[in-house]
Amino acid sequence: MAFGITSITLITVDILNRLEKKNKKKRCLSADTRVCLKGFGIFLFGFAIAQLFNEVLKNAVGRLRPHFFDVCRPNVFFINCSEGYITNYTCTNREHSATILRNIRQSFPSGHAVFSMFTAMYLALYIQIRLNISYSLILKPTFQAGLLLLSLLCSASRITDHMHHCSDVIAGLILGFIVACAVFYSLGTKYLNNHNGDSICSSDDIEENSVPASKECQIPLQLLHEKSKCTRLKSKTLTSSSLIV
Repeated sequence: MAFGITSITLITVDILNRLEKKNKKKRCLSADTRVCLKGFGIFLFGFAIAQLFNEVLKNAVGRLRPHFFDVCRPNVFFINCSEGYITNYTCTNREHSATILRNIRQSFPSGHAVFSMFTAMYLALYIQIRLNISYSLILKPTFQAGLLLLSLLCSASRITDHMHHCSDVIAGLILGFIVACAVFYSLGTKYLNNHNGDSICSSDDIEENSVPASKECQIPLQLLHEKSKCTRLKSKTLTSSSLIV
């Protein structure tokens, strides 16, 4: 869903900008396409950074998920609770694979919270800097609020499904928020700024406006040229008449 929502959002922003520039008779279509591709590339880079932090923390902390006992069903008859933390146990549930049994010891932080908040925050910042429309004042904040709401709903579902503790989700949201801001303000503000596109637009507009002006000036120039011919002919006529006299 993160990749799908990101692709749809970037394309939507590009289309809205094209419509806005079409109404203003600007030509920046190729520049907008390049910026859109750069935005998706920066998103992939940030997604990889978030994945790296998430995997390192999950394997380093090794916190048990809320449904650990239901999935593992450890043999409690051979566990001595007086020893404190139990590190040696045997799962008696054979219905699940080794991957699932390893996954139940990777609760902190919530990967869904990390990726959903990273996606929502990155796209909210992208919309803030890239979407420029004059016909609606609430469209931009509506998009941003909707993305953040989807992230919070996805994160909250991990608590209601008993897949994560509340602290796991909060830590994931904070981590995703930090990674999104760090990646965007280090790369996004440099490569996705509207000033680059505006400079291209202004140069195109100058060229476009200069062509009609030259065409309009062709008629007055022809008239001036004809007038100069008439003046020269008159001067020659006056000179010949004076010689005759």
